[in-house]
Amino acid sequence: MKIELHAHTQESSPCGRIPAEEALKLYHNAGYTGICITDHYSKWVGESYGITEPDILIENFLRGRHAAKKASSKYNMTVFDGIEVTLLESPNDYLIYGASDEFLRANPALYTLSLRELYELCQRNNLLLVQAHPNRGYCTPANPDLLNGAEAYNGNPHHNNHNDKTFEWARKHNLIMTSGSDFHVLEQLARGGIICDKDIKETDELIKLLKSQNYSLITE
Repeated sequence: MKIELHAHTQESSPCGRIPAEEALKLYHNAGYTGICITDHYSKWVGESYGITEPDILIENFLRGRHAAKKASSKYNMTVFDGIEVTLLESPNDYLIYGASDEFLRANPALYTLSLRELYELCQRNNLLLVQAHPNRGYCTPANPDLLNGAEAYNGNPHHNNHNDKTFEWARKHNLIMTSGSDFHVLEQLARGGIICDKDIKETDELIKLLKSQNYSLITE
């Protein structure tokens, strides 16, 4: 099973250019059977859409996820729950795996939290907190004690992600390693993800898989 772990949609990410259903079709044709929709969620996303209320912003965020899930059976794709959050305290980006609709509606102001607060919230709810592209130009590797994992490989060709540095940093601190395409536009399609020998259908199963680290990273 090939699973994309970092993908954005036109419906919910201001920088996304591909509608959710089209993204599923493209990934299906590329040989993937699973995708985690990790649309952006931050103050700047709200400003881009002219939204100031976190609960309204959450509903806007869910548009991409829901569109993908609606089209999932059409393309025989499993859609997993995720989100990419940028906190107010730094420009770093964090992927949260397992963030269900219910969790997000109960915690709509995630981007106002500190990293410690976000980490503790994730641990209480059995979610995985993974720093996205920690060594990309505008990012800085966060305190590894406040992370479950790191995106050891980011396949986006439009950034210098210094994946080699992230891989060594993640290994040094015994962090879960993930890989993702950081998909926004066609040129970024199917450049990352993981391969596993299990057919998983639920987000809880994805979290268990990531915790086990019993998979291979797609690194082109």
